[in-house]
Amino acid sequence: MKNYFTPHIDSLAKEGMTFTQHYAGSTVCAPSRCVLLTGKHTGHAYVRGNKQAEPSGQLQLPAEEKTFATVFQEQGYKTGCFGKWGMGIAGTQGDPQKHGFDIFVGFYDQILTHNSYPEFLYKTGDKMMLDYKVNYLPESERHKGLGSYATEKKEYAHDIIFKELTQWLDDNKDGPFFLYFPSTIPHDNGEALNNQTIEVPVVKEEFRHKDWSPDQKNYVTIVTLLDGIQFYTLTAGTMTDTRSILLYRWVLRLYHSDHKMFDMHE
Repeated sequence: MKNYFTPHIDSLAKEGMTFTQHYAGSTVCAPSRCVLLTGKHTGHAYVRGNKQAEPSGQLQLPAEEKTFATVFQEQGYKTGCFGKWGMGIAGTQGDPQKHGFDIFVGFYDQILTHNSYPEFLYKTGDKMMLDYKVNYLPESERHKGLGSYATEKKEYAHDIIFKELTQWLDDNKDGPFFLYFPSTIPHDNGEALNNQTIEVPVVKEEFRHKDWSPDQKNYVTIVTLLDGIQFYTLTAGTMTDTRSILLYRWVLRLYHSDHKMFDMHE
């Protein structure tokens, strides 16, 4: 599984600074992102586990918890969050718009994020319905009925989110901005059928004939897809005009993992 490449992610390490003794804030998703956004370790951070809230979403980040997105916003930066949130749903005290973000596109509930072909996404509190056929697991099973997989797949959720991100970046790249991109990939869908847990639109040609399982082929495809996204966010889509070159030079970029990978992907 070592014979694939991530040249754009690698370039961040080669051309920038690596933190070889740095640890993610936690071993699981929500608390790790809480640590990152608030600057508090899990002895002080409010969110310390992937605790579900009722009827959906995770433990809400309290209104008094200040994120560094709020600090940027107070200094006049445009702020956007695209991907998964996992610290409260729209209208609650954990709403990302109450924690420094002008816009949010993606999933409030990180359990729903598992399905890359979901029934809906959200854009700043408004539900964006998608024309997919989705099968939800019974409430007696994992994730209280929120776990799901699509039986009819159309546009990849990650692609929809990324289109919104690129539009926002294009609209705001001439002024100070803070982009927070907690990507929905390469997370698996543990609720999907066997050998379909890593969801991608199509396996890349160079991996199709490898002696790997379907999920392994999908996984390396999804990682190279994520690497390609780094190229876009590094260059604002193109390096052909002066504004993009200046943006490339003057934007601080930080690439950070929530936590370690699953053993099957070592």
